[in-house]
Formats: sequence, structure tokens, C-alpha cells
Amino acid sequence: APPFAESIGPIVPDVSLDRWSYGAIESCIRNGMAQPLFEAPIYNEDGSMSVPLDQNIYPTKPITRGELVAILYAGKDKFFVEAPEHIRNMKFNDISGHRFEKEIIDMANRGVINGYPDNTFRPDKEITRAEFVVIMNAFLGRCDAKKINEKINVFKDVYEKDWYYYDIIEAAVNHSYREIDATNVWIKPLTEEEVRQYIWW
Repeated sequence: APPFAESIGPIVPDVSLDRWSYGAIESCIRNGMAQPLFEAPIYNEDGSMSVPLDQNIYPTKPITRGELVAILYAGKDKFFVEAPEHIRNMKFNDISGHRFEKEIIDMANRGVINGYPDNTFRPDKEITRAEFVVIMNAFLGRCDAKKINEKINVFKDVYEKDWYYYDIIEAAVNHSYREIDATNVWIKPLTEEEVRQYIWW
């Protein structure tokens, strides 16, 4: 993970210095990938997004598919060396006029995100952990998990029949993870601070 910026104190009111996700949230803010979820966010001189006007990140609030895409779009230049050679012409029938329409189209054309069989993207739907892992694997250009030894599977609620199985296995290789003693954790909503932590892990 990129080194965290030297802490100079709480950067937003609702994230304390001792919160487990503080370092990741701080780094996202300092690197222009702050919470782009509010109607009137603040922009830095270089065009990057800064802290929202109400000065809160709401770290435990579930994040939507559109919100995640907006965060990744804000940091795409830090991860993509160059634009993809072949741009896909992806179209969704439920994003016209959406506040993150531009970001969704860009990430779809880069091959980072896909929609549902009914040609929707459902930008306001809360994203699950499984969906997040699939998107992050694409965003980071990670390899085909089918080539990985499946014995790496350490999660008791991830099965080969699951559509996200190989993405979860791949994401667990040479990456740290938090053990969650629960079942079906991968289909539960992901929170703001979990997104920040995983992006900068």
C-alpha cells in the first residue's frame, strides 16, 4: 500500500485518530480520493475533490455502486499507467442524468465495471463485498484467479459455485485480510471506511 501521509491530527470530525481506518481515510483525502458523495463537494485548485462541505466522511455508512465508482474515478490516474488500448462502448439504461454518469461511463469503458443482465448498472444500490472485490481486481489489473491454487481459500462462506469465487480467491493472494466470524459476509453491504482501507491496503 502507498505510505500514509504523516498525521497532523484528525482530518475530518467523525474519524478519530485511533479509528482502525483512520490512516486509509486520511491517505484517500490527501491523494484527492475523498468522499465524492455529497451535492456540493469542495474541489482543490488542481481539480481533485476534497472534504465535503459538512466536513464528515460517515465511515460506517454503506456505500453505493455509483459512489465507489466515483471514488475510483478520482484516483484512476494514480493506478492506470495509460488509457486502455481498446475502449468499450458500454451503455446502461439507468444512469442518464445521474450525478456520477460520467464516472460510470468512463470506468465501464475501461473495463473496470459491468452492469446487470438487464443492461442496468444500479448506481444507487449498496455495493456488496463480493461486488467490491470483483471491481477492485479489474481496477488494479489483477490476474486470472483460476490459475491460483484454490487451497488459498481461507473463507468459510465462499464456495466454488459462487459467481465471485475466483475473484475472492485472487484477492486473498499476497494480500492481508480481516477475518470476520460470520457467514455470507461477502454479500453484505460495504461501508465507507472499509472501502478506504481496502483501496490503500
